[in-house]
Amino acid sequence: GRRFCPDSENITDDNCREGEIIMASSTMAYSADVYYGPSSATYPTMGSVTKGEAVTVQWKEGSWYYIQYTVSSTGQYKCGYVNEYAVNTNGNLFPDHTSTIASNLSLGPSTLKCGGKVFLGSNFSYPQGGAVDTGERVYIAYGISNNGWKFIQYNTSSGKKRGWVPNYYFTG
Repeated sequence: GRRFCPDSENITDDNCREGEIIMASSTMAYSADVYYGPSSATYPTMGSVTKGEAVTVQWKEGSWYYIQYTVSSTGQYKCGYVNEYAVNTNGNLFPDHTSTIASNLSLGPSTLKCGGKVFLGSNFSYPQGGAVDTGERVYIAYGISNNGWKFIQYNTSSGKKRGWVPNYYFTG
């Protein structure tokens, strides 16, 4: 299942923070762009969601929610970041003990042993959001993994992006 303690040999217990990823169903209060990371200044857009659209909030990072949404033209799911103001929270989307679960998400450098597609969710059924190369230096999100997948940040010509890659990218 989902957990907040990675199994990478590069990460020590000192960097591991116990917690849980919240899967909360909600709707969009406003139409909004969806970004590859938690900043409209730093990360490019990956799509958009409309007012009233159903989303699943997976975690909060600062003033941004990491959501899963459905692409209407393909029916595929994608995951990305929207500003918290755009999501209907009804005041209780995140209980107090989990409200800042990822607000201090830390990223640690690692070098890929093999490259390939970066996905917009934590399995092969999600669409591709980018690609990484063998030997490329990326940043693993400490504490976020899901059934053999790691959440990473990497650089592109259009800016920083975040996405999911299988663990074997790091083991070869």
